[in-house]
Amino acid sequence: MGFAGERMEYIGFLRDFIRQERDKIRDKHQQGAGGKEIANDYSLLVDKVIEKAFELAIVSSEKPSNLALVAIGGYGRAELSPYSDVDILFLHAKKIPPWEQEVIHQTLCFLWDVKLQVGHSSRSISNCIEMARGDLTIKTSLLEARYLLGSKEVFAEFYKTFQREIIEKGARDFIKQKIEERNQRYALYDTSANLLEPNVKESPGGLRDYHTVCWLVRGRYPSDTMEGLSPAGTLFSEELEAFNKAYDFILRVRNEMHLTSQKKSDVLALQIQDKIANNLGYCPTGHFTRAETFMKDYYIQANIVKKFSSTIINRCQEERGLRKMFSYLAKKELGHGLYVWEKEIRLKKPTDNIFQENPWLILEVFALAGRENLSLSEELKQLIKSHLYLIGDNFREDREIAQKFFAILKEKKAGKALRQMHELGLLGQYIPEFGEITCLIQHDLYHKYTIDEHCLRAIECLEELPNTETAELKGLAQIYQNLSHPEITKLALLLHDLGKSQGPNHAEIGALMVRNILKRLCLPEIVKEKVELLVHHHILMNHTAQRRDVHDKEVIKQFSEVVKDTDNLQRLYLLTYADLKAVGPGVWTVWKGALLWELYHKTRDYLSKGDEEVISGEEFLERLKQELLEDLIDEVEPEGIESHLERMPYKYILSTSVEKIAGHIRLIEALRQRHEEPLLSYQHNTQIGYTEIMVCTHDKPGIFSQIAGVLASKDVNILGAQIYTGKDGIAIDTLQVATLQEQPLLEEDLWQAIRLELDAILREEKKVEDLVNKRKKVLSPLTDKKISVPTVVKLDNRLSDTHTVIEVFTQDRLGLLFDITNTLYKLGIDIYLAKISTELQKAIDVFYVTNLAGEKIMDEGELSNIKETLLEVLS
Repeated sequence: MGFAGERMEYIGFLRDFIRQERDKIRDKHQQGAGGKEIANDYSLLVDKVIEKAFELAIVSSEKPSNLALVAIGGYGRAELSPYSDVDILFLHAKKIPPWEQEVIHQTLCFLWDVKLQVGHSSRSISNCIEMARGDLTIKTSLLEARYLLGSKEVFAEFYKTFQREIIEKGARDFIKQKIEERNQRYALYDTSANLLEPNVKESPGGLRDYHTVCWLVRGRYPSDTMEGLSPAGTLFSEELEAFNKAYDFILRVRNEMHLTSQKKSDVLALQIQDKIANNLGYCPTGHFTRAETFMKDYYIQANIVKKFSSTIINRCQEERGLRKMFSYLAKKELGHGLYVWEKEIRLKKPTDNIFQENPWLILEVFALAGRENLSLSEELKQLIKSHLYLIGDNFREDREIAQKFFAILKEKKAGKALRQMHELGLLGQYIPEFGEITCLIQHDLYHKYTIDEHCLRAIECLEELPNTETAELKGLAQIYQNLSHPEITKLALLLHDLGKSQGPNHAEIGALMVRNILKRLCLPEIVKEKVELLVHHHILMNHTAQRRDVHDKEVIKQFSEVVKDTDNLQRLYLLTYADLKAVGPGVWTVWKGALLWELYHKTRDYLSKGDEEVISGEEFLERLKQELLEDLIDEVEPEGIESHLERMPYKYILSTSVEKIAGHIRLIEALRQRHEEPLLSYQHNTQIGYTEIMVCTHDKPGIFSQIAGVLASKDVNILGAQIYTGKDGIAIDTLQVATLQEQPLLEEDLWQAIRLELDAILREEKKVEDLVNKRKKVLSPLTDKKISVPTVVKLDNRLSDTHTVIEVFTQDRLGLLFDITNTLYKLGIDIYLAKISTELQKAIDVFYVTNLAGEKIMDEGELSNIKETLLEVLS
């Protein structure tokens, strides 16, 4: 048999060998083998295949080769998950001769033939050194170089030169570059390991943090391994063991992700978390799904990796020599064996046991950290962690210690201090109920962070308000700066989601849990009442602003009865802002802020006036007429204004501003004079980021659903709508709309297209269903439904004295509002008010409706039919 025949035989043999070995490794993984063991097994398998390919290529060349075959990058670390990239380097001493070029070519061809995809490069030693000096990625990849086969002398020369020229001479720059690289990577992930969909490789606490530690240790210390550092006191052996176990866990998760998706996969996406959890042997526990249980374990391990890597980075950044000596002279004594140096609280003597006699000093440290915006030294952190056992029931129920905890909340940077307490396990130890929500995720797309991370971020968002440069937040910032005892609001934010550890109805359950905590903290009764109220009703203001008719006096009255006074209102307003802001990027919007601002002001006015009517209905109407006369002078006769007000419902008069009524009158006058339908005008609000449209036409059944359909076909997002029909049959629909990027609709071409489409539909030249369906076909392939949202329809006759309220919760999609409003039109239902909101892929649409006679829908059979029809349409 010639070489060609022998080569084909080897190819067939190796393909079978690879398949069999991969099956064995998969079985081993499924039986519970650790992440490092499996990654090492895959690396050894690839070693065997690549080495055989290289050997065959050398044999076929029939000439001696001075090449060294080297594994680099993750393959060099022997850390290959099932579908990881494989990178190899053909290393040579000087210029490569033609026959060695052929060896490289034959090696790669053989690997391609056996279906092993590799990234490859061919470089001389000098070329490697030159490129490593100028490129951090290449430098890091070569740092992982591992000899496979070929010339040991060439590899030894490379290793010696690389150590001397790159590692030893460039250690300081390398460390600085890797730390900066890590900081940039963290910024992409909000510096948090507790993300809803973490990247197990790149997110904080992921595998890259482990690698960074290895690289920094290599550059900073003489030891090649972290284990070599522990005896010297650089690392604590227990921490190192936990770090390695956490790394092994995350690597095992990554291996499972690769095997499940059968491709390279690093993002632990929401839609695969349940399957990964199941494959790793997780089961539901209590109130939590197996995915939530699995993700809690992941976050715990990721935080171990993150904290340990931060420890190493802090040590690598410590100054040495004269600079350290001079900066040390500026230290500030604190007493109790503590001092401040370089924005850190430090121990005078690391061996001092300062907390044994004074356990309260543990909290005093964090009060100082919050007051001066300080961090804690690594030695102090370790000492606190080793004394957490001091925090038992007696510690938790001590009045003086409780006052010290409350003092932390009074500081300007309480959020940072609380975060440091949490990272050391102190916060959950002092408030065990907070420990129960640690690393607990909510399995939906709306909440980006774990519950504990969300609560801490909410406090930080609140404390950032005084420094805001955002115009629409200036009012909130002013309220916060004038607030007495902001620590009450911070405590409520810290505790507001505790009930989520117990299942549904978290606000009510959380309030009961908080009552026990506040009793333990020995706080004054008035503080207890305020915190409990804020926790119990922490979602009320957002729901009222987004889902209720805030122009309905009864809505404001009921909301006011809950908040009781202006002080509570201000605290709930601030808490609602911080709660929304801390959910995730894009959740707080200017539009939501405007709705909350309106509710805040209406409630504040009500609380300041009580039930007292400042002016009678007749006086209010006369004042409104006078203001309209001034606004419409020389445009409309007084009789026209009076006639308009007489034709419109009383609710319209009470809830519509003078500016809007004037705009409506202008449109109606134009409609009568021009005999054109529909008449459309719009006004942009660039500050809040929306456009308000007014559409005036003779009332035609289903006009609002037709408008909604046209706007949907143009990718216009409807934020809210108010629909009024006068006694003369003229309808005025006012809509607040924005682009999908939450900006006003400024393009005139778009408005022209909307006018033409709406006109064609009203003339029955086109069908709105066709426009919507056409747009759906275009967008359907681009739609990514990561997780399904169940459809829920609620009908309520208690929320309004004059209207039936329909609430729809369902999967957000193009044309949804058209489908709902078109269904209501076909059922003979008039819409007075629509409030539209979304929580990522979840749509929450609320409609205030009546029957065609303008009455609430009270018949149970009719209500049931409405609900069933909507569920059928939306299913």
